[in-house]
Amino acid sequence: MATVAAVALAATGPAQAEAIHRAVVTVNNDVVTEYDVNQRARLIALSTRQSGGARTRDMAIEQLVDEVLMKQEARRLKISVRVEDVQKRIAEFAGKNNLSVPQFTQALRAQNIDISTFSRSIEAQMLAQALWPEVVRSIYGREAQVRPDDVERELARQGGPKISTRYEFTSRTITFVIPPKASSTDVQRRQNEADRIRRSFQSCETARSLVTGLRDVVVSDLSHQTSDSLGPEALKLLESTAENRATPPRRTSDGIQITAICSKTEIEDDKTARRNAEIKLLNEKFGDLARRHLEDLRRDARIEGNLPARLR
Repeated sequence: MATVAAVALAATGPAQAEAIHRAVVTVNNDVVTEYDVNQRARLIALSTRQSGGARTRDMAIEQLVDEVLMKQEARRLKISVRVEDVQKRIAEFAGKNNLSVPQFTQALRAQNIDISTFSRSIEAQMLAQALWPEVVRSIYGREAQVRPDDVERELARQGGPKISTRYEFTSRTITFVIPPKASSTDVQRRQNEADRIRRSFQSCETARSLVTGLRDVVVSDLSHQTSDSLGPEALKLLESTAENRATPPRRTSDGIQITAICSKTEIEDDKTARRNAEIKLLNEKFGDLARRHLEDLRRDARIEGNLPARLR
């Protein structure tokens, strides 16, 4: 935040600079500044397509206070999000919008949002989604667990376990590596190469020989995945791709990637129903415990400043 503030300082007068650094809220001695709030409010307005205003500002303050509390608690328990993981998530987000990270940074800047603001938001999301369960588990122990009896009761409530069809996919990825500072021409060239290989792909056995002569192409070893271990988008993509064919090229943090489907095996059992019931119960339990713990942190914290009604 210091670098961003320095840039802002150079572009404003002393009074404006003082306003930028003004503390809006303090949370156990950690300061949320006017700059932090304004930046987050702009990000919220952009992502929700709202026009901003007092409600958006209140949302920004609430988010930032909760994030500070989560980070303080994670720090106490020596849990953290790796910088590399945040950068990778940003690259993936940019890639889904067909942008490089520099292009995405420029697009945010055009909306007067600094990339560090987006990075901080992503870090908080990753903490909440991936690491906060560890915090909850470390504090609540057995209360955060789902027992087999709980799953059986949930299945009975649903009318009993249902037999479903799932697939086991054997696949391998082919990645056309793109350097971080590649030009749009280089990106398009790699896209064309990936598309050409995809159209000519006929067998996983010949995958490596198919890319012979192409530079910076990585062919993975065989991978085995079941449909219940995949996210909705990935599952839809693999299900719609025939055996010995490859998925359309997609941008990843490493470059342009296609996934070759070597085989699909159909499996019928109640494993998916049981797993879904367990996930549902875990999500409900973790959601309740996470909210309870955050409320406890708010209650015990020293939070001072211009607070929205929910935090008073």
